[in-house]
Amino acid sequence: MKEMGPPRYSEEKINDFETSRRVFMVRAQLMAEENKTDINNVVYTYALTTGKYVEKNINNERMLERIYSDDLDNDLFWEITENILKKEAAEKLASIDFLTGLPNRRSMEKKLNDFSERHERLKSSFSLILLDLDKFKDINDLYGHQTGDKVLQRVAEEMRKHIGLNDLPFRFGGEEMGVIVDGTLDRAGILAGLIRKSISKLNPVDLDPKMIRPISASFGISGYIHKEGQPITESTQNMFDEADKALYQAKQSGRNRVQSSEEPS
Repeated sequence: MKEMGPPRYSEEKINDFETSRRVFMVRAQLMAEENKTDINNVVYTYALTTGKYVEKNINNERMLERIYSDDLDNDLFWEITENILKKEAAEKLASIDFLTGLPNRRSMEKKLNDFSERHERLKSSFSLILLDLDKFKDINDLYGHQTGDKVLQRVAEEMRKHIGLNDLPFRFGGEEMGVIVDGTLDRAGILAGLIRKSISKLNPVDLDPKMIRPISASFGISGYIHKEGQPITESTQNMFDEADKALYQAKQSGRNRVQSSEEPS
C-alpha cells in the first residue's frame, strides 16, 4: 500500500493564501491604528470570531495558520472583531486618566479589591503609596495650568520608571497620585523613596523656561491589614485612610519625605 504523505496544495492555492494573508495583515494594521491597539490583538480577536482556538501569546503567523484561508476576508468576522475592539477601547478609556495616562480612581478601586481577594486566598502582602505634589497650587498660579499639566505628566513618567510589573500606579485627583504595591510595607517604603528622589531631581526649566521653583512630593505609605470578620471594603478603606494620615504627617514634617503609617509622627 502506498504511504500517504503530507497534503499537497497547488501553487495557485498557495499563492491565493499568500495574497489573502497580505491583504488581511494590511486590514488588521489599519484596524489596530484606528482602535489604538496592537495588531496582535486584532489578529487574536479575529481568530476567535472564526471559532478557532488560538493562544494569545503566539505570533501572527501561527495564529493565521489556525484560520482557514476562506475565512481571512469575511466581512461578518471583521465587523464582530471591530465591535469587540471598540468595546475594549471604551472600557480602557473609562479606566484611564486622560492627562497622565495613568489608571484612574476606578481602576485603583478595582485593583484594591482584586488584591484584597487574593490576600484572603493566599495571605499575600500588598501595600499602598499615596503622594501629593508639594505646593502644586503655587506652580499653577505662578506659571499657569499648562505648566502644571506638564509637571503632572513628568511625575507620572517617573513613577512608571520604578514600579514593578504587578504594581498599579494611579491618579485619583488633582495633584494626588499613588501606587498599589504588590509586596510588603518595606518594599513600598523603598519604592516611595526611589520615586521621591526621582521627582526631586527633575529640572524645572525643562518644563518651563521661567520656572525656578523646585519640584517635590510628599509620600504616605501603609500596609493591608485584615481583621477577622471585618468586611474587605472596610479593610481597604482603613489602609487608604492610614496612608492618607501618613501623607499628612509628611507634609507637616517639612514635605519632600516619605512617612510610614507605622512610624511615629
